[in-house]
Amino acid sequence: TSSGWDFVESELDASDEHEESPTKRNQRLDKLGIDLTVFSADKYMELTVTSELLRTKPQLVDELATIRALSSSTDSNRYPMDNIIRCFGWVMDTSIFDVSVLVNTSHKGKYPVITPLYEAQAVPGLFFAGTLGHGLDFRKSAGGFIHGFRYTARALFRHLEEKNFAVPWPHTLLNSTSVGLPTMLRQLAHVLQRRINEASGPYQMFQSLGDVVLFQRDQSAELTAKVVEEIPLAHAHEAFGDKPRLVWVFKYADDFYGPKVVGDKRVGTTNVASAEKSNFLHPQLTFFHAGQTNASMSHYQLEDVFTQWTGDVTILPLVRFLRRVADAIPKDNVLRAQVDMECTGGECTR
Repeated sequence: TSSGWDFVESELDASDEHEESPTKRNQRLDKLGIDLTVFSADKYMELTVTSELLRTKPQLVDELATIRALSSSTDSNRYPMDNIIRCFGWVMDTSIFDVSVLVNTSHKGKYPVITPLYEAQAVPGLFFAGTLGHGLDFRKSAGGFIHGFRYTARALFRHLEEKNFAVPWPHTLLNSTSVGLPTMLRQLAHVLQRRINEASGPYQMFQSLGDVVLFQRDQSAELTAKVVEEIPLAHAHEAFGDKPRLVWVFKYADDFYGPKVVGDKRVGTTNVASAEKSNFLHPQLTFFHAGQTNASMSHYQLEDVFTQWTGDVTILPLVRFLRRVADAIPKDNVLRAQVDMECTGGECTR
């Protein structure tokens, strides 16, 4: 040890000082089918080097680091660090803006304060895309990560296309005039079910992006449904609050976090008739009357680990729910609805 080197012979299966008692350990190993004899065939030499020697021969550090990494797969220090950077958060760098551009921030300075369409509240015409838009769904959805904010960025693009170039937001239009209401509702159910099974934006940005179905009746009381795809929900309720509307989103159960996610009760239900008890990500459809902010009726589809919602057991309850929705849309305000959303030649404007 006076030279700075110290060799000690050790057993490969030396007991861990934090292990349980030998009896309990053996019982646990027997239960797991682990045979310790596969580790105890050899001995090894343990090398200890003093820091004093390393200070006098700094090039030795690099050589020993290589040996340590190659010879031990259990040593938590086999890849030594020169420096440790403590990074517990960040604040948005607003120094890039002129003093006349007052960008307010939220969440302890992390995110700009923006509208549901990603526009700075205090600076009209200034928009934020990417992770800077996460302030709208912080600890609620996935907007802080690439698998989430790629869809919020696309929503911003679609808004700017619509605002600046009159490019309609992607939508599907259905009308009961030519096919009759029952057929039209079945068509709507299949459109919604296809979107539920295929739309990645609402799936990744759960409870933040979703599809909105806008309803109106013409003067002969025929029903039109416009399915607007993947729109920020907060904006949808602001923009279309004066119309009867159906919204579908993906959601988790409100208490589905922590130990419950991997616990025995992680599955909320396996019965389609009690799908509202689902824990894992599942579709929720809610209907709002014109002018209302609280949903008047809801429909849930069963949580499914494979995220596939198909078959009559799924589509038929949805058709019946849509029939309830259609019956709830009043027929005494057709003139106002006709002005709100004109539909001609397969296109709607709002």
